[in-house]
Amino acid sequence: MTGEELVKFGKQVRKLAENPFQRQLEEARAEWKSAVYNKCVDRCSVFRREHSVSHREYAHEFIQFLV
Repeated sequence: MTGEELVKFGKQVRKLAENPFQRQLEEARAEWKSAVYNKCVDRCSVFRREHSVSHREYAHEFIQFLV
């Protein structure tokens, strides 16, 4: 086997050894994080509009709520 064939064989073996669901899991996590972030941003905007508070004031209140 030449060096090039050995490298190609190694790549094929590595591809077979990968978890086929890992990529799907990572994509689902990224999609979920994006959806949660967007929902939080939307709620923040609505709250700030309804209560006429600055972003800094809202952030402070939100942090206090989490603690």
